[in-house]
Amino acid sequence: MKANAASDDELLQNVVDNTKGFVFLGVPHKGSKLTFLGELLVVFDHWKGSRANLLEALRPKSPINEVLHDHFMGVLGRCCGVNNVVCVFESVYESFLGFTIQVG
Repeated sequence: MKANAASDDELLQNVVDNTKGFVFLGVPHKGSKLTFLGELLVVFDHWKGSRANLLEALRPKSPINEVLHDHFMGVLGRCCGVNNVVCVFESVYESFLGFTIQVG
């Protein structure tokens, strides 16, 4: 997306012009219900310097995530098109201590 915004930079414009598609591996585009676990871990490791800043974008219905998604979709339309995107994710639920974990 940075390359798309920097139309005066020839190198970055070449990246946009030559991008043929995207492959996402396990990307939680709509956020993750497990974000609270990461935030909980940050509380316990805060004294070590842990922070939850990046987790804000992963919360379900996060305004940050929605802005990133909208921006990406705009770039995608000008770049390689929606048909050239592949999203791969696990379709089998995991369990922890007998509880089923549903990421999506």
